[in-house]
Amino acid sequence: CLAMLRLATELPKETAKFIILSSPALGIHNRKVPRSSNKNDDNNQSWLRRKAFSPFGRFAQQRLLLPVGRYVLKRVVGTKGSWKSGLKLAWGDPTKVTDGDVLRFSWPAVGMGWEDGILRFASAQSLPQEDELDNDRILMQRVLDLPNTKVAIILGSSDKVVSPKQAYKFMENFEAKDAVPIIELEGLGHDAFEEDTDAFCRVVNELLQSHWSE
Repeated sequence: CLAMLRLATELPKETAKFIILSSPALGIHNRKVPRSSNKNDDNNQSWLRRKAFSPFGRFAQQRLLLPVGRYVLKRVVGTKGSWKSGLKLAWGDPTKVTDGDVLRFSWPAVGMGWEDGILRFASAQSLPQEDELDNDRILMQRVLDLPNTKVAIILGSSDKVVSPKQAYKFMENFEAKDAVPIIELEGLGHDAFEEDTDAFCRVVNELLQSHWSE
């Protein structure tokens, strides 16, 4: 969802934008602010960043951390029933997870290199912010201030991954919170679009019609 919000800030201001966030994990984790905005000042970079990008740090990542991480992820994913168990945790109603759902979600893991993306994303979360838009609140405020822009949030009422309460709590930080509709789909979990495509698309269609008719 953060990628969508960032994209909105990069589009021309006159471009009409309607951003729908599905079960967003907003305000849960914000990367640390670097002590200096001068990226060339090595003395002000965090100890972790200096170590991570040092020759030894890069060697350790490539030769030690990544291989071990790949092995662990492949073992976990390769365990019988792992995908079905994971989806049952994410679904609002675990009994509705089908073999087709399992096959659809597990298919990307057949390719090579998928685990590197997960590991690099995870490691990046421990590094300081690249810029101020790495802060969820600043990014959302920047988007809400854009002209010709609408934001809506769709949640599953039974989401066990990111509590629906988190979205309401996060939006309390903004004066324009009442302009951001939050819709809960009853009985659905963290992946509402996959759990009930028809219900999800029906809500999206209603949001679009309501917005463009204003």
